[in-house]
Formats: sequence, C-alpha cells, structure tokens
Amino acid sequence: MNKNNLKKSLDRKIGEKSLFTNADRERFYEWKQNANHKKRRFTAFPKVVSALFFICLVSGFIYYAGSDNPFQQPLPPEQSADKENQEQNESNNPIDYSSKVNPRSEEIKEDFSYDLTLQEAKSLFGKYGEGLTYDKTNKSTGKTNLTSEFVYFKSDEFDHMKNMSIGKEDFQQGNLGILFQITWKNENELQSAMLTYLSKNGERIVTEKFTSDGYFEGKDQERVQLKYTLDMQGLVLESIGESINKNPESLTKDDLQEVETLKIDASESSGIYDVKGNLEHFSSMSQLTSLTLNQAIIPEHLLEVIPNLDKMTFIGPTLNNLSSVSASLDKITYLDIKESSFRGNAEDIMELENLEIVILDKSTVTDWEKLEQNGITVLENPPSN
Repeated sequence: MNKNNLKKSLDRKIGEKSLFTNADRERFYEWKQNANHKKRRFTAFPKVVSALFFICLVSGFIYYAGSDNPFQQPLPPEQSADKENQEQNESNNPIDYSSKVNPRSEEIKEDFSYDLTLQEAKSLFGKYGEGLTYDKTNKSTGKTNLTSEFVYFKSDEFDHMKNMSIGKEDFQQGNLGILFQITWKNENELQSAMLTYLSKNGERIVTEKFTSDGYFEGKDQERVQLKYTLDMQGLVLESIGESINKNPESLTKDDLQEVETLKIDASESSGIYDVKGNLEHFSSMSQLTSLTLNQAIIPEHLLEVIPNLDKMTFIGPTLNNLSSVSASLDKITYLDIKESSFRGNAEDIMELENLEIVILDKSTVTDWEKLEQNGITVLENPPSN
C-alpha cells in the first residue's frame, strides 16, 4: 500500500481537517505563558521567607544584646518574698535531734571525766565545736568562776560571746545544737559541768549535770554516782580524804573508821551547804571526836549516830540558836560558836547537859556569866594545844 492510499484511509477514519485549530494554538500558548509565570512566582517564595527569617533573627540578636539579661533579672516582689521566707524557715529549724544532737551528747558524756584538766578539756571537747574559756560571773550570786563553754552545730549567723545569755529560742531557731559548760576550781581541778540542748519534740530545754558532789544528773533527773566509790556527797568525801590523807575517790567504808577530826568547809559555795548521807556511813565514824561545820548544816539524825562525838564547832551563818541540834549534841563537852551567827543566850547553851567548855563572843552572849556559875568554862578564843 502506497502512502497516498494510507492517507486516504486515515482521512476517512479521522477526518480530512486538522485536529488543532488556530484558536486551539492561541489558547495553548496563552496557557503556557501563564504557567511559566506562576512557576516563577512559586520558586521565589522560599527565598523571600528565608530573607524574612534572617532579618528577624538579626533583629532579635540586636535587641537581646542591647537589653538586660532576662535570666539575671530579679524575681518579682511576690516570688522574691516567697523564696526568702522559704530560706528563712529552713534556717530557723532546730538542729536534728536523732542524727546530730543525741549522738554528739552521748560522745560528750562518754569523754567526760572529773580528772580532766583545763587544757585536756579544751583539746577533747574543742575538736568538735567552738570553745571559749573565761572568768564567768553568775548573775544570780555575783560569784565569778573560771568557765569553759563549748557550742556544737553553730550556725554561721550565731556569734558565741563571753557572758552571753543562751535561751530556748536559740536552740529552736537552729543557732546552735548543744551547749556544754565546765566550771573549774582552778586550771587543774574540775568542779562541775552541764550539758544543755533542745528536747526531741523541740518544746523544752534538757539539762544534764555533772555536779560538784560527784554525781551525774541525767535528763530524767536520775542521779548516778560517777566520781566516788562511796555514795556520799563530794565535799564530805573530800573532807574525809583530807582528814586521813587519802584519795576521796577511792575511799571505802572501812576508811571511815579512821576519821578522828573532820572539817566540812563550804565557805566557797554560793549558799549554805546541806550535808546529806545515810546513817550507816556516819555511824561508821567510830573514831570521830571533833566536827567543824563552816557554812554547812547537818541534820540531827546524822549527828546522833556519830558514836563518840565530843567537840563541835560552828562557823558562818548557820546557827541562830541551839534548839535545832541540842538533842543530838547532848554528849559533847566542847562547843565553839564564836565565829557563828549564834544569837541565843546562856539558857540556850545550858541545854547541853555535858558541856564543859564554850568558846563565844561575850558581847553577843551578854549573860555568859550564868554559864560560869553553872560550872561551864567560858573562853573567847580556843585554848592552845
């Protein structure tokens, strides 16, 4: 088949006229022109967005660099006040009892000894806390004693100073956890000590004492003998030890039988010393014949059981008359009341039926001649031995 025949066959099938007219061509070219325009607009859009983003970024950096750092700005007043109150509440809490106060107080009690010297105490108790040693004045008595004060778990804001008053509020506010005070007779002799801290519930102050008579008074007020073998007052045992030239800490009941003269001198105490003890110990002083009480008093029931007491001397403001002790002194033959506060009369003294010699101030006992008339020798000074 030649091409002419083929063309004729195709023309019969699809028609002799062209499928695209001039109008179709015009519409095609117009569409193509518009399509190219839209395409150019679409491809430029990302570049515009990128440019705008860059401009915003640069502008923000310039603003940030020229302004204050917002992260360093102070908190608003309300938030600042809340934060300050929170920090204050945390710092005002008392020192924890279970983890700090109680363990440290037990360490102090274990380390304490009546044999400590001042330098030993500074080294021993100062390693855990801050310490001060100075002459402290007792506000109630006016008496001054060498005192060491150690504070434990002290806050940075708390200034520990001499003669300062430390109250419950200081413990409750967390200024300190423990106050440990030692009173000294001198740098080589300890007198007493006291441990002070806040109770576990935070409502009261607890004081535990190592007293001058050799006892320890715990937080439940239970008294435990620590210093001496004999369960007697420290001053009494020290007086006995001095009398028989033995260490008062190691005295036994058998040693009491060696005492012939005994002077209990409490002139350095802040008040009247009240001698206490059990009957068995005083009745064991079978050789004791002369007893002197200086600013001290002893109850009748203890005087009565001293089997061979013959001489009695009172010194200081402890005796106005003999009515309180006459029954227990009816065996004595010698009485010295010259340096006492005795304000009685001759009749009062004559209540002592076996009295032979009395030492007194005749200007105080103005009717002293009655004593001589009844066979009692009156002297103004003790006879020389």
